[in-house]
Amino acid sequence: MKRINQLLIFPLCFFLVHCSTVKDVKDTAIDTVDGIIPLDLSGKRKAVYGTKDYAEALVAKINPSWFDTQDRFALDLGDGDDVPHRFFDVAPELNPQRLSLNFVVETPEGSDSLFGIDISSGQLYTKKLLCEQSDANKRHKGVIFKPPFTVGLVPRILDQLGTPQKIIVFGDREYYQKNFRENFFDVRVVGGFIQRVCPYGACRKFDEMNSRVVIVAVQAGSERFEQVRRIEDLRLLVNWREVEAFIENGFGKNFVAGSYYAAYRVGPELSALQTFNSLKSKSIFLTASKLSQMRSSCHKLYDHIWEKVGGLSDTENRLQRSSNRKEQQKILKDTAKIKTRFFYQRFIPMFRKYVKEYNTCVKYVYPSNIHFDPDRHWFFAFYSAVNLLNDLGYSFDCSRSIYVKNTLLASGRKSIPVEREFRNCSARQVDMAFETAIDFLDNLRRKNYPSYRYIDYDRHSIGTHNKIYSWVYQENKKLQCVGSQKDLVLKN
Repeated sequence: MKRINQLLIFPLCFFLVHCSTVKDVKDTAIDTVDGIIPLDLSGKRKAVYGTKDYAEALVAKINPSWFDTQDRFALDLGDGDDVPHRFFDVAPELNPQRLSLNFVVETPEGSDSLFGIDISSGQLYTKKLLCEQSDANKRHKGVIFKPPFTVGLVPRILDQLGTPQKIIVFGDREYYQKNFRENFFDVRVVGGFIQRVCPYGACRKFDEMNSRVVIVAVQAGSERFEQVRRIEDLRLLVNWREVEAFIENGFGKNFVAGSYYAAYRVGPELSALQTFNSLKSKSIFLTASKLSQMRSSCHKLYDHIWEKVGGLSDTENRLQRSSNRKEQQKILKDTAKIKTRFFYQRFIPMFRKYVKEYNTCVKYVYPSNIHFDPDRHWFFAFYSAVNLLNDLGYSFDCSRSIYVKNTLLASGRKSIPVEREFRNCSARQVDMAFETAIDFLDNLRRKNYPSYRYIDYDRHSIGTHNKIYSWVYQENKKLQCVGSQKDLVLKN
């Protein structure tokens, strides 16, 4: 096999916030993936603008394309059906002239639960069971419960924080509740706002918060919102205080030492044109060609890791077949000079060399098909857990056989640089890193720290019942339930 760094032709740092962005929105507006159903109504029955028939005509089913790849990398649900990827299988179709774009729904208006889209698998999953809350900023006196708008993502676009571009949409609640699981939608942008995000604690100053643009749009073909062109117009039709209250409270709060703090703030508003200009200048567009390059590079990295680390070495195979201790001792003596004979010897240099690239890949590109090769899948599940802990800022301390916080120095470097990760670790200690990684991630989640949780089948009573088999990011945001729901706890 060629050197893997020569195979990784796609610059994976493209997906990080500080990398270059696409300069021309028009290129993205016409960028499509083969098989995607465009929003062309010319072949559909004519319907009067503003009627329900017109709205139904705008429903476009997501056509599977992303997982049309080698079987070992596909998301296979075991039923033979092709699986659509909700973030990559839809082109954004930005149109600055019509101020329109496509979006996919995460959580429809009026939902009892918050849903999310896992970018690696492209599937819907349940984040939280919603409950009645009060306003942490004490500006809204009413009860905050279900979202008064539809929450979604603009496909293939990452915002200023490197996360999928958020959008809130006003329209027919029942329409989105009925159609959101299998379709994408055309909407008209009427503005946007700067959302300030507090990573931890109280964030008393604005410079302690991160900022991103959230798009505000209305349902295409909606008679009620036909005349809405600005957020000011929208205020005349919806309770904007309730909208702001949910944005600032409904997605969770920061919970520290028994106290809740607002994690989100609604900042300055933008016009529709300003919102499009912001997308053009500050967002990252994942065009079809770049997605294809990224997927190919990540697949090569996964194959390389599986070949060099995942399988048993010749020495390990011989030891496994040996029948007595004397034979094992002879095998160990004969192979003493082989530096890659044991798993830990192969894992440590591979981890150090590709941890950044791997963490980018595993967040965007599905690594393995459990139905194709279960052993390969579970290897990558554990390998990903160890890598994602490093991405969250933790390092395995081999002297104590525990994960510890890898703090950032004033220089911006980690106190334990990557070239010293797993330094002087024995085989047993590396095994311990793998064995304890999942429990450590689970403990982080329970203590309300940023973490990941592995979802095989989103099975609980409020789950989507989608098969995902993927690590899903878990935010450190917690709902502050009040009233009769004060003790409500969602057990995942």
